[in-house]
Amino acid sequence: MDSPRSWAVAAACCWMNVFGFGLVRSAGVVYVGILETFSVSREQASWPVNLSIVCYMTAGPFVGLLARHIAAWKLTMGGCIVGSLAVSSCFLVHSVAYLNVLLGVIHGTSISFLLVFVVVINQHFLKYRAMASGISHAGFSLGAIIFSPLTHVLFSEYGLRGSLLLCGAIMLNSTVGVFLQRPPPASKLKLAQKRLRLEQTIESNPPKQKSMKVPASFVTCEPPEIGKESLVDQKIDVKKHDDAGIDHSVTKTMLGGNEAETGRHTGKDEKSEKKHQQFHPHDLPSKEIAEATDLEPTKGQSSSGSVLSFFTFPSFYLIAASQVLVFFIMGTYTTIIVDFSVDNGISRWYAISLVSLYNATDMIARFGSGFITDRGFLNKSTMMALHFALWSASLVLTPFCTAYYCQVVLALVGGWCNGCTMILIVVFFVELVGIDNLGVTFGVGIFFSGACGFLRPSLIGYFRDHHGDYEGLFDVLAAFAGLMSLLWLCTI
Repeated sequence: MDSPRSWAVAAACCWMNVFGFGLVRSAGVVYVGILETFSVSREQASWPVNLSIVCYMTAGPFVGLLARHIAAWKLTMGGCIVGSLAVSSCFLVHSVAYLNVLLGVIHGTSISFLLVFVVVINQHFLKYRAMASGISHAGFSLGAIIFSPLTHVLFSEYGLRGSLLLCGAIMLNSTVGVFLQRPPPASKLKLAQKRLRLEQTIESNPPKQKSMKVPASFVTCEPPEIGKESLVDQKIDVKKHDDAGIDHSVTKTMLGGNEAETGRHTGKDEKSEKKHQQFHPHDLPSKEIAEATDLEPTKGQSSSGSVLSFFTFPSFYLIAASQVLVFFIMGTYTTIIVDFSVDNGISRWYAISLVSLYNATDMIARFGSGFITDRGFLNKSTMMALHFALWSASLVLTPFCTAYYCQVVLALVGGWCNGCTMILIVVFFVELVGIDNLGVTFGVGIFFSGACGFLRPSLIGYFRDHHGDYEGLFDVLAAFAGLMSLLWLCTI
């Protein structure tokens, strides 16, 4: 973990997200293109881009379950290919209803398989998990920076259908990053080196316990044959013991030492000593090594064998609610900001630049904000509370500060808050349930986010089609962000 190859995996996940999610993060440009091409209401025009977001989120739990049985690279390869072909097939459509199926349902469901990169990242990183998560998530923002102006240029040149045909072809580049997700061939030497480092750590930092209950087979004159089963059956109760009561030679014998000269072992025959020397900690299952060295499992892993045991943790609901809100604000802002800016007299190109600036700052936050919490400058709960409060303030000001330069500042603030909160959500989930259950837990949170996304077209239609502006929608988003900030403050 945290090896040079791990950073290559993080870069590959970033590359895959650039091309896989670029069109989704450019929803505002596609939304305006649908409005102009099909002459429909804003609520109707928002459904295809919203369905693609909703479908890839609601498919999250099913993808998480599949990831427990199918290799990550196989899932992501299939998702990349099918999603790209679905977008290119939009060249043949002549109504919004067909766009809902191809661009919304099929494309959105396909790219949901790319979400298993979260598990891949957390399998390769431990110390720098937040930073690696930021790098991989930065692909979402980088894709939007590239695809937003590119889609607009293609739309101006070839129309909506032609631009979607070409975008689908460009999205096939995402398959390149999939190959690095394949697990490396198992190396017995590397495994032995890791376990040797664990053994050295145990010897240099023994657990501070009162006494140790040693199996009788280690201290009798004629020990029985030692194997995995006999060691597992006679567990060592580390919690109730102290260093003072541990005989040094017995400890060395248990850890594979080559010496058996203690008061309890003097006078023993050569056969007895050889049997002791044959035992080595590498023969222990990893679970037993963790138990014997007082390595605590994560909260979710220790509490229950059930995959859905995380539902019993109150903190899960706060993390999931934060995830829902981050996705909802991000999806709503990037969908309506182009139309909102054009309504307020900003040219189309400048309006599209706001999407790029928002995503650029989001990317910078995903790359760099992990450093703040990894180094301990702010704890993670404070980081969440601070940025939700800042995000709420920027959303309140958006309808009133309609000048382009004011919108630039607000887009930068919103993008930064988006990136800082997003990467911490994954870290919170890992700390709560561990890596084994991360896929399902993150998928459930994504599912809730997608389910709430069904409200977005109705809200857009209610405020813009019926009330004539987006001011009320920005106020609603700001209110929820402020409430979430208060909830995180309560956990500090």
